[in-house]
Order: sequence, then C-alpha cells, then structure tokens
Amino acid sequence: MPSLRFKTLGPASLVHGHPRLFITPDRLPEFRRALLLPHRKRYRAMLFDKLEPLLTSAPDLRSRIRHAPEHLALALGQAWQLTRDKRYAVAARWLMEAIEEFVHVTPIGYDTWGVAAEAAGLLYDWLHDYWKSQRLDERAARIALYCARRALDETLRVYILDDWHNYGLGLQSGALAGALAVGNDFPKLEDGTLLKTLHAFHFTGLKVDEVFLQDAYQVPPTTRCLDRALRANNNGFFSGLSEATGGYHSVDVWEFVKLANWWTTAIKPAVRQNKIVWPEFVLAGEATLHTIRPDGLITPLGDSLPSKPHWRQATIVLHLHARTPRPYFAAWLEKNIELCASPYPSHLLLHARAPQKTVVSATMPTFAHFDPVTLMRSGWDEDATFAIFRCGRFAGGHNHLDSNAFAIYRGGALATESGGMDYSSAAHTEYAPRTIAHNTILVRNPAEKFWYGRHRKETVNDGGQRIMRVAYAPPHDVTGGPCAVLTQERRERFADLLDTGHYVAAEAGELADYVAGDATRAYTSPWSGIGDNPSRRVEEFVRQILFIKPDLFIVFDRVEATCAHFEKKWLLHTMAAPVVCENNRRRAAAGGIHELPPDALYEFAYKRGRLTVFPLLPEARVVRAVGGKGYECWVDHGVDAPGGKNYPAPSGQRETGAWRIEVSPRKKSLRDCFLTVLHAGLRRERAAREVLRCDAEVSGGHVRVIIERLERGTWRVAASASFYTEGKVSVEYEVNGRRGEHSSPAPKRVRQARP
Repeated sequence: MPSLRFKTLGPASLVHGHPRLFITPDRLPEFRRALLLPHRKRYRAMLFDKLEPLLTSAPDLRSRIRHAPEHLALALGQAWQLTRDKRYAVAARWLMEAIEEFVHVTPIGYDTWGVAAEAAGLLYDWLHDYWKSQRLDERAARIALYCARRALDETLRVYILDDWHNYGLGLQSGALAGALAVGNDFPKLEDGTLLKTLHAFHFTGLKVDEVFLQDAYQVPPTTRCLDRALRANNNGFFSGLSEATGGYHSVDVWEFVKLANWWTTAIKPAVRQNKIVWPEFVLAGEATLHTIRPDGLITPLGDSLPSKPHWRQATIVLHLHARTPRPYFAAWLEKNIELCASPYPSHLLLHARAPQKTVVSATMPTFAHFDPVTLMRSGWDEDATFAIFRCGRFAGGHNHLDSNAFAIYRGGALATESGGMDYSSAAHTEYAPRTIAHNTILVRNPAEKFWYGRHRKETVNDGGQRIMRVAYAPPHDVTGGPCAVLTQERRERFADLLDTGHYVAAEAGELADYVAGDATRAYTSPWSGIGDNPSRRVEEFVRQILFIKPDLFIVFDRVEATCAHFEKKWLLHTMAAPVVCENNRRRAAAGGIHELPPDALYEFAYKRGRLTVFPLLPEARVVRAVGGKGYECWVDHGVDAPGGKNYPAPSGQRETGAWRIEVSPRKKSLRDCFLTVLHAGLRRERAAREVLRCDAEVSGGHVRVIIERLERGTWRVAASASFYTEGKVSVEYEVNGRRGEHSSPAPKRVRQARP
C-alpha cells in the first residue's frame, strides 16, 4: 500500500466535551428535559425496561450482543446520562471488555471491526465522565482507538474497488466513531492522524500521490468525497452513493446518516469545510418511501426480497425529518414511529416529536427517478398501480444483471423477479442474479456453452447481460489474490467494462409517465469477444415504456444482434400460471415447458390483482411458458446439465417467481422489435380481455399501437402511441384526446477495443 499524502486541510476543530456523537455536549440538559415530556417519557421507560435483563451479569450481557453491540452501547450511554445509575456504567464496562470476544467469536461480516469500533467509540463518548472518574478513560480510549484503526485499515486494504459497499461504509462508520469520540483527549495515544485521515477520506476525496483511489462503479471523480458526493449526478443521492437494491439501499443510507450526523455534531459549526448539506440527504429518505409498494412492503430489487419496513428505514426517516422536516416524512412516521424503538428506543429519545393534534396528510409525487431506478405509480392508495424500472449504473455486487428490467404491482406482484435469495446455493451464481430471472431480454450465442464467472468457474450462458467480475472484498473474483489499488488511470481504463447502459429518458406526465433505457452496454463492452470475455452479441437494446395511468403499460423494445442466428427472448416472470384466452375460451397452462398459442392473450391472476398481456410484435412469434413444480427457475443450458436444470428458490421466501413466458421471433434475423401491452387490473373489476383490444401497425420505420376500450357497447380509441423502429428514440402518444411526445438522439454503437 503506498503511503498516503493528503492535500493541506483546514483544522478539524472538535467541540469541547462529551458526548459528541449524535448530540453535542451543550444539548445534554435539553436532552434530559425533553425526556420528561409525555411523548418521550414512555420511550425513556422503554429504554430502562429493555436494558434491565442485561444488568445482572456479564454473561447475560454478552449473550445479547451478537448482532447489535453498537445499539446497546448507545442505549447504555443514554441510560447513564439520564440516571447516573452505576449499573449502566458497569454494564458498559462489561460490553467494552467483551468487544474482542465479539470480533473473534461472533463475527457478523466483513465490517465486524467497524461495528466493534462504533460500539467502543459510543461507549467512550457517552460514558466519558464515568471512565474518567474511575481512572479508566485512557484504557477505554486505547480500546476505541485500536478498534477504529483496525476498521480504517480494513477500509483501505479491502474495499479499494467498492468504497460505498455496505461493508465498506460500516468500516468507515466505526473508524470515524473512534476518531471523533477520542479526538485530542490523549495526544500520546493519538496525535490527530486518525481524525485527519478520516477527514481527508470524507472531505477531500482521499488522494494518494495526487491520484484518486476511486470506486470503479462511479464515474464522477469525487464520489468518494462525502460532502461532494451528496451533489453527485445532479443531486441524485441514490445514484451517487448507495447500492441500488431494495434492502441494501437502507443499509448504505443508514451508514451515511450516521457519518453525516457525527460530522455535524462533533465538529464546531464555524468550520465550514466540514459542513454536511442535509437537504441532499432528503433524497435518500424519499427513495426509501418511494420503494414501498401499495401493500406496505419494500419492493424487491437486486439481492433483496419483499419485506416490511423495519427499524433501519424508520430511523433513517426519523433523523432526516429532524434535520430537514418534510410533511410526508411526518405523515409516514405517524404510522410507523414504533419501528424506531427496535432494538432500543435510543433514536426516539433524540428526535421523537409530539403526535400531531390533527391527522397529517401529505403525499409525495407519483413519479421518482433515482438513477438507476425509476418508480411510477398511479397513486398512493392500496389499489394503486406501482411499477419499477431499472437501467444504467451497476452499483455493486448486490445488484443483479437486470438493466432495462421492470416489475409491476397491483393488488399483488403481477410482473416480478424470480429466484429468491440464497448466497449459499448454486442458484445465486446460475440463476437468481442473472438476466434470465428478470423481465428483460436474452440474446444467446448457442456456440458458447458456458461463460467464465466468479473465480473463473464455468457458469451458465443464459444469453443475458455480462457478468461483472470486480471484487469488493478479498479474494479477488478472478485471480483469488488480493485486490489491486485502483488508480485514476486504471479506473478510467476499466470504466467501459463497468458501463451497463444509461437512461435515455425519464419523464413524468399528467396522463402518462415515460422511461427509456439503452442497455446495450450491459451485454456488449469494447472487450466483448476478446480473450475469455463472452462474444459480442448485442449491437442495440433500447427499451421504451409508456405508463398510461392508471393501469396500462406499453413496452416497446428494439433489439439488434450481431448474428442473425442468435436466439432472442423477451421475458416476463409471474407468480401464477398463464391463462390462455383465445376464441372466447380460457385455459390454464400445464406445468413444465409448453408452447402457447401465439395470437392469444395471457392472463396472470395473483392475490387481488390480474395482469393481462397483449403481445403484438413480432408478428410471427413463438410463445413459450415455463413453470410449475420442478420448473420454477429453469435454465435450458446448464453447465453440468445440457438438457436443462431447475434452480429453485428457498422455500418460504416471498414472491420468488414460479412461471415465466418467453416471446421469440419465429424467423431469426439481425434486428427485431418487441411490442407488448400490459394491463394491471384488479380481480374484482371487469377483465381487460372483455373491455380492451390492441392492434399494431408497422410502416415506414414506425410502429403504431392503438388501444381501444369498450364503453357503453361501443369501441372507442383510448390511447395510441408511435415509435421508431431504428434511429432516434422517440414516442408520440395520445391519451383521451390529449397528446404528448418525447424524442432523444439515436443510440451510439459500442466501439470494439483493440486486443
């Protein structure tokens, strides 16, 4: 590791006294008084009740710290500051002495040292006067500093390639907690280097010999700088910093909220260069709320499953609302405030507000774009249509190979992801994160029997998007050795490898929302077909989606392969078997693999919802249904099973998919267009097959789709839209007599690199 040389920094001037993490010393009297107010008094009692079982003996306390020593540390510190009861101080001493055991006996992940350092820093900070009275302050400082240095060492040594991965953030939080907590209390133990290093890490971009150690997944050269990163990508907090997944987004954001809180409370306000711009963080809270579906579950995206909001999402919103109040934060907290009480009500003691005398009613926009994710909905009620679209930035190892994929929810998961989540099974390498498990496009070169995946192991050639093989933790994904330091020059050289496409458009409208993504680079890089990289298969894949509110989606895809014989497949994953609707007859598809009548409509009913699929292009097509017991997560071409293999999701997981339909051109050609209309309805409503009909016209490089609705016995045009089959990415549409249009330049081809 080269020596670190930082540019000249201004003074990181710490506030005087303790505690300085989450609160400033001068606010302690106010903190104590506020807990006598009725709305916080019960949380004070709850804190004491939750801590009581841990005060009897050190073994009892140690048995409870496996997953949350940092939460326990803050809870004990608050209890001490509120009561001066030495039982809490003694328990804090037991916890401090148990940190080494926690690290070595019950590690929780790559960021174990970060969690340990955060716990030690909080204990030192919030119980500083106790340590000092017992002449244990130097010993406590040594423990906190040792853990913080170990966390920083892990951050610099392990996470060079993936700075903003959740484990890297956890390590940073621990290192910063120790640095700020101890500060300048013991110059002989810490001369300021640790704090200076963290200051450089978060406020100057952390330069090595004037070269950025830059996260390979980000384009802006300042995203490693916390302060500037908040404004990255046009203030797109989600895109600038965190992993674009359902569950890990909140993991990342919680670490950022802690980092920003501590820099805010521990540094004197006059030191402007350390000022965190909190309004930018509001975007993180908004992203959290936007990803909650009408049924109250967080939508799955990447390595995640549908899940109820929990303490982390609630505590994020609580802190953001305290710093930058928003009516929709207040409204959401009114309904979910008790989530913040887990595992301890510590953050409610800091920020809980009195209940509103009148019911808070505040809604957010129905359209939100946080690159690489766009979320669209018809409203915020439980019967609303909700859709998510992903294209662009590859945001780390927890993301899936799903550029240009979409999912739809109404009354239930109608168009969903497949495969579930199980890091220990073959499904995690061969199916669940792969393109075949998502609602997007496959283009398969049948001559390639397999691809190289992690550690150069043979993996399934599903015809999907390129496998990202950059390591975020040792050993290196390909070599098995340590990760290389990523200099600015190497980051720029590898940028094309990690480019997985971009948004062409993301526009909200009164009657219709519109998104378009160019995912060509998710399949093709300049090095495709060179060395052991998969062949160059895709010259263009542009997807356009027009969401006609409240329940219609027009999905138009332009796909060009490099060889006509490459197999193209349009995928749609569902929970239920397709019901074929043809000639006024309906029948459910049998389990297994079957061709369906290509000119039929297909219905998928799940819970309260019903999805109706109107396939329009290609005109001559083959439609295949795959699903049912033994075929839920089927791959046609397994590495060790040429005849195909099923990679089922773990039992008991929500919405892991059970069926898919595949639409392919009957005649293979270089370039094809796919056009599909989807209706997201409720089962209690009249079926779309009875009141909607769709038709497509192809002429002169244009495709026009016409959607008619039956009203009082008469078929009337409800909507129409026109697209270009090649060239510029454009749509012109008319909904209920009102027109709209969007136009973008033609996509650029990926240049071939020289070997």
